[in-house]
Amino acid sequence: MVIRAETPSDVAAIRCVHEAAFRQLQEADLIDAIRDQCYSLISLVAEEDGAILGHVLLSHLDVIAAGRSIRAAALGPIAVLPAHQNQGIGSSLIRRVLDQACSDGVAIVLVLGHPAYYPRFGFCAERARAMSSPYTCHGDAWMVAELIPGTLPQASSTVAYPAPWAMLD
Repeated sequence: MVIRAETPSDVAAIRCVHEAAFRQLQEADLIDAIRDQCYSLISLVAEEDGAILGHVLLSHLDVIAAGRSIRAAALGPIAVLPAHQNQGIGSSLIRRVLDQACSDGVAIVLVLGHPAYYPRFGFCAERARAMSSPYTCHGDAWMVAELIPGTLPQASSTVAYPAPWAMLD
């Protein structure tokens, strides 16, 4: 399996992966809107023998704390074809996208996801509680990972998701 950057020829396969994994169109539509409106920061695919098995997206987020902007990103959607789930593909995609984000200077990454899954990648619900966003109400599913030590706001902050994310409301 190879993890690589998304190319234009992957768009249809990425859509199929998300539709199959989520059994709905919402996440695939969100990815298309993020891409079309230029909010995508990093988009990676897991490929094996020419087939796209999984995909992860990091998109731009605005985080303001104490009057300063923090370079931040949203993790997701992430999906793996159902027949290839529970084989480490999703974990490999997440680790790679977080490593690349850190190398690119992204300070923090936020996710709305399963509280038992994401902490293994450094995500923490407790540290996200002071970060106000439309997703704060999701309790322990709202998590943050600090990629660059010392950049996570210590006081309250505001997280503004780009317009395409409103599709999930």
